[in-house]
Parts: sequence; C-alpha cells; structure tokens
Amino acid sequence: KTWISHKIRLRGIETAELGTKPGQDALQYVKTSLKGVPFVVVKSHGRDKFDRYLMDVYYKPNEQDPLKVLEEGALLNQELLNKNLAKLYSE
Repeated sequence: KTWISHKIRLRGIETAELGTKPGQDALQYVKTSLKGVPFVVVKSHGRDKFDRYLMDVYYKPNEQDPLKVLEEGALLNQELLNKNLAKLYSE
C-alpha cells in the first residue's frame, strides 16, 4: 500500500498540447476513463531525453487484483490511439 507521484509520458504516443482543444479532449478522455478506478498498473520502459518515465498504463474498472488488471485491463496508450486522441510518437 505504497504510492508515489511522478510526471510520466505515455510510451509510444504523443498528444496535442494541453492548451489546445485536441489536448483538452485527450485529457478529458483520460480523466473520464480513470474516474473511479481504484488503481492503475504501470510498466516502466526507462526514461526519455527529458528524464520522464516512459510508461504503459493499464486499468480495469472495479478490479482489485493487479495481475488481472495487467492481463485483462485496457491499455490507456492504445485507447488514446484508437480514439484518435493521440498519434504514434516518432523522434
């Protein structure tokens, strides 16, 4: 039952800047998707050139077992792509 707070970057995708309508749409989708979710499971893939953690974020509403969230849950990164709220990241 430990928690920490870090700013992260979702691995493999990029969204519009928050100061734009598309950026706000993506943020609203994330907030709506994660509202009421008891926890998320994150997989770290190192850090980017700005020292942000690159993460895959999994969640499953009403699930209390972290392994089930990882195995059966939704991958937030992919959902943003599927909803056209993000595009594949290329350096």
